[in-house]
Amino acid sequence: MFARALEVGVDLLLRPAAAGPVVTVIPWIGNRTGKATRPGTCQNRRVKSDLPVDVKRLKAEFADLSDEDLSAYVTITRRVLGDPAARARAMREVMDSARKAQEKAAAGGKLTAEEQLLVRYLAAVAKMQRSTVRKPH
Repeated sequence: MFARALEVGVDLLLRPAAAGPVVTVIPWIGNRTGKATRPGTCQNRRVKSDLPVDVKRLKAEFADLSDEDLSAYVTITRRVLGDPAARARAMREVMDSARKAQEKAAAGGKLTAEEQLLVRYLAAVAKMQRSTVRKPH
């Protein structure tokens, strides 16, 4: 009975012998804290996004971000998050390619459209990094 309950996703409730059977199977309709999740609650109204942070929120929080920075961030982030199994590898490749493109631009080399996008992405990420060091007044 216990194994079957785990297979179908139900919780087991142990009761005192006077209240009925020792083990009663009760369907699990809420989260582990006991709060039920009903249709129409906040959890069910969340808008699914393919980005970790909403673009409007980024723009509001980081005023230095230009529209080009945000466009590069959205494009590259969607590309990286597109394949969940390869996210880490994809992010390493993006950052390595962006640094190489940045060095190429600093040396006076002509950048391709992809390299320009990567450099803008790197600039956007740099603008979104908050300094943890406080400057003396």
